Amino acid sequence: MEIHLKTCSATINIVDSDPEVRHSLQRVLDSDTRRTIAYATGEEFLADFIPEHPSCLILDLYLPGMSGQDILQRLRTENVEIPTIVIAAHVDVATALRAIRLGAVDVCPKPVDPNALLPLVDRALAFDAARARQRQQLSDARKRLARLTPRERQLFELVVECQSYKEMAATLGISTRTVEHHRAHITSKLGMDRLPDMVRLGLVADDGERGFGIAAVEIPHLALQATR
Repeated sequence: MEIHLKTCSATINIVDSDPEVRHSLQRVLDSDTRRTIAYATGEEFLADFIPEHPSCLILDLYLPGMSGQDILQRLRTENVEIPTIVIAAHVDVATALRAIRLGAVDVCPKPVDPNALLPLVDRALAFDAARARQRQQLSDARKRLARLTPRERQLFELVVECQSYKEMAATLGISTRTVEHHRAHITSKLGMDRLPDMVRLGLVADDGERGFGIAAVEIPHLALQATR
């Protein structure tokens, strides 16, 4: 799925079977820059959820029907990445760690303290927005580089290494005039002629192949408040 960053407010999905909890969280979290969508069950959330960015999920661990862990497992199985803050009235260390392994970024006790929750939500939304931007940059880099022929891609890699025309010609066994010819085509196809821009493009593509994205973004700390 190609990701398009939206200019609309961030979205906070709330899944909790207790209507009072849902309403209280919505009162705290709704603002000009955040909108909340509340669900009573995990089934309702999964049926209605459409990935958008930035967004996050506040998920009760103990739900009727599909539990919070079931939902985390479902999202993981379907490769749906949404920063999730798990809330629970009772949770031990093993349960909290299991939720984190399934993708939760924080675990908070119930009743939820708004002063403790708001920073976690803001961090989760910032994390999701940064991750989406990286994916968009990677998608753009791959599209640009796909325009190059195999020979032009070879030359591009040497350009990124800051080799001179003479060094590139020697490496590829071609004339400097041919190097200049290829470089002109690369500049035209990529829509950039500054070396720093090409180096950044190469780094984005290289990091993407090595699986950047999650690792390159500051992941929200794991509060584990409920385990203290």
